[in-house]
This record gives sequence, C-alpha cells and structure tokens, in this order.
Amino acid sequence: MKHFLKKIGLFLSPIAVFFISFGVWNHRYLAAPRVTNSYCLNEKLYRAPYDTLDVLAIGSSMTMINLNSEVLVNGLANPRFYNFGSWGFNIQDVYSFTELLVERYKPSIFIIVSNAVDFRPKDLEYDINEVRLYLKSSCRSLGYLNYLDLKYFIKKTMENRENMSAPDIYSSLFFDQWGGVALHKEGFEIRKYRWNHGLLFDQLLESNYVELEEICRVLNDRSTKLFFVLSPLREGLVDDNYRKSIKLHADRVRGIVESKGGTFVDTTLYKWEDKLFVDGTHLNADGGCRLSEILLQAIGEKK
Repeated sequence: MKHFLKKIGLFLSPIAVFFISFGVWNHRYLAAPRVTNSYCLNEKLYRAPYDTLDVLAIGSSMTMINLNSEVLVNGLANPRFYNFGSWGFNIQDVYSFTELLVERYKPSIFIIVSNAVDFRPKDLEYDINEVRLYLKSSCRSLGYLNYLDLKYFIKKTMENRENMSAPDIYSSLFFDQWGGVALHKEGFEIRKYRWNHGLLFDQLLESNYVELEEICRVLNDRSTKLFFVLSPLREGLVDDNYRKSIKLHADRVRGIVESKGGTFVDTTLYKWEDKLFVDGTHLNADGGCRLSEILLQAIGEKK
C-alpha cells in the first residue's frame, strides 16, 4: 500500500508543481470560473461587489466601454457603483439579469447604455439561477470547483495577461475599480473593418422591445430610476438612412422607457467627431467622458 501511494505521489507531484507555478506566475491574471459561455461576463461576475450598490449599470460593450466610470462617480459624489456591462449582451440578457441584480444590490439608479445592435438575436448562454447563486455566494472562488474546466482556465488566463493590462486593444478587459473599460486613443491600432462598420437595422427583433418593456416594469415596481442612454455612431458613418432608422428606433425606445417613468437620454442628437471613437460605435476615453457628462446632466435634472 505504501509503495502504491508513493507511486501516486510521484505521479501527482509534477502536476501539483505545474499548477502552483502557473498560479504564482499568473496570480494577477487568473481566469474566472466558467459560469457562462462568455469570457468577459465570467470575469465581470467574479469581480462583482458583495455589498449593495447605489448605482448599477448593465448592457453590452456599449455600457462597459462607452460609460466612463470616473466621470460618473465623481459627478454623483462617489456613490457605490458597478458596471456589469459585458461583450455580447442584448436586451433579452439585460432583462434576464435585471430582477436578479435589483434584488441582490438594491440600487436607486439603474443605467443602460445601448445602441440598435443590442436589439439583435441573443448569443450568450447561461443559467440565470446558477448566476444568482454564484453572486450570492460569500466565496466565489469555490466556483472553480463547481465549474472546473482546466483547458478554459489555462487559455483564458494567458489571454488575461494581455487583455487585462492593455487599454489600447479591442479585446481589452483593463477594468477600472468599478468594472468599466476606458479605451486609450494613444497607440490604439484601429482595424479598418471595425472603423467602417456601422449599424444593421434589419436585425432588430420585436421581442427585444417587449423585453425592454419588462425591464422598465420591473424597475418601476421597485422604485428604481432607469436612465436609458442611446449611444452614438461616429460622424463619418452618419448618413440619411442611419438618421431615418435611428430616429424610428429612438422614438420606439423613448416611448417604452418614458411610459414607465424612466428617463431616455438620446446622445445621437449631438454631433460625435470621429476622433472620439475606436470604431463605428465604441468610444475612446474622451468620448466616454462626453457621453457620461450628458448622462450626468440628465440625472441632475431628475433630482
């Protein structure tokens, strides 16, 4: 028996040494448990606060990138704030998370920064009940046992080494202390395809407008103030077709949001110079500051 245990020990020792060394070398970049099929969302959920919040933001990368945390927090006199925005979120995802997050964090202000792209078909996969239990857990590190996937863990840890240290790449997860990502314009390598890519209005689903109505209903029932921000397109892509299509979308969204007591902030009514963007729809840090200042003005008017 002792001989058998010795052989097992000799077999496992190199594996243990590997994982200990890997963890020490990458301790700042260790990938979060694979709770969902979204790498970005997994990292965001793992870092989510345990305490209640005053202000909560959620949505796609429009929320994560185009909302500047520092401007918002300073303008609201340092509230407890977290940005749950994540790549690939659509309005259906926002609805799936709304009741959970309002119940868990009890915010008084709920912010959605969105664009027409967020009304496309759903891509993400997750069990919202599992996410609920994960967020309520007092130790999210136990998620490594419940969602063990070594291949994913190693791969994403290596990706984190770049994404979490670079604010000048499209895949940046250079989170600030509130979960937002402010993209630097200096040194940013803009890709031609993304720079010239606008919005496709033929992919908008009617069901997402219905989901938005439900989001507004949930927030209204809980006396949580909704601020829905329609994010802009860079000036170089604005044409008559866009103006017509975005107005139809804006009018529809405004009607839904305001009918439930929410505030609709239409930033597309302003001119947005190309120098404020890193592609067609994502703002750099300067653009994010401007959008956040417009939002702050709207919040101030509602006080």
